[in-house]
Amino acid sequence: MPLRTLVLTLTLTPTLLGTAPLLAQAWQVDPRPRLTIGDDLGDPMQQFVRIRDVVALPDGRIAILDAGVPAIRVFDTTGRWVRNVGRTGNGPGEFRDPIDLAFDGTGLGVLDRDGRIEWFTTDGRPRRSDRAPLGSVRGERFNITPLALLASGAALVAAPERMFGRARGEYRQQIGLLIGRGGRITDTVGWFAHDSGRADAQGVPVPRPYLPSTGLLTASGGGRIATMTADRPRVTLYSTAGRRLGAFDVPFREGSVSDSDLSRLIADQVRPVTGNDRRVVTEWVSGRPRLGRAPLAAGLLLPDARPGEIWIERFGRPDGRATWVVVSDAGILRGEVRLPPGVELFDVGRDFVVGLARDADDIETVVRFALVAPPPTR
Repeated sequence: MPLRTLVLTLTLTPTLLGTAPLLAQAWQVDPRPRLTIGDDLGDPMQQFVRIRDVVALPDGRIAILDAGVPAIRVFDTTGRWVRNVGRTGNGPGEFRDPIDLAFDGTGLGVLDRDGRIEWFTTDGRPRRSDRAPLGSVRGERFNITPLALLASGAALVAAPERMFGRARGEYRQQIGLLIGRGGRITDTVGWFAHDSGRADAQGVPVPRPYLPSTGLLTASGGGRIATMTADRPRVTLYSTAGRRLGAFDVPFREGSVSDSDLSRLIADQVRPVTGNDRRVVTEWVSGRPRLGRAPLAAGLLLPDARPGEIWIERFGRPDGRATWVVVSDAGILRGEVRLPPGVELFDVGRDFVVGLARDADDIETVVRFALVAPPPTR
């Protein structure tokens, strides 16, 4: 999933969509889930530990990447468990801390945090292994971390500027987006500004990474890569070989940071943290600063099933419901989707959305809702 950060929102002058307020046609999402996976507490295959990714397959099955097991769990169109794919280990078909899941048209692939890439056939047998580059670039100033697995078989990796020797939160990072396979970098998407934790450009520095700031949002799908800095309206599209395809502006309005939004973001960032780092984060949370402005966007999505569309999540959930604006890859507004309360979007089909829901006890379920929207742009 994309990086999420918090910054001062700017007054915007859109370029392609005009200067009028954003008036989006509401696409309808049925509030009643058509399918829920994970609500049968008596079925061990429906008990999830830490869901990292969810992919809706073309035949209607749903693949769920659970990093806590770790395994890919595949369910049929009725929510019945079909099989587990992969297992813990360091050999072929194995992984230890998977972070992303991809479908290449013939099988599933998993990107592990250590850079390993494992591909499987449709029936779950190991197919091939690869490795993303995890060295350092530009004279050791930038370390490489895996970010996403592309359907082409390559990995999208991030190269954030190293922090050693600098005070936390007191400088603006640079981050690279690189494409690699076979353990080496093959293409460069670009180098981008990436704030390490300032509340705004002039504000008092705050500890990183516990407040969102001007982080770079990324998404991949449909043979494209999209980027957007959270505090700026410009979306840029690239091919999976790093070639720039175009850019456009989205006229998002200014917003404010509610206490519930800040609490949700802190919870999202604390959830995967363990050990002493969790203690540090928890101590900071008790004295968190008050921030009055919000970034523009909180996420990007390029659905494979709806080619030519870009989904952009507005920052903030004032009533607990995420709002996604849908535009074409030419910057033309197509619609606006409001999800049911508490649902985090993972994938979009031709006539449905798939998301992750957590209850008060942090139990995770995967839910599918019907979507009434115009046909995909081609």
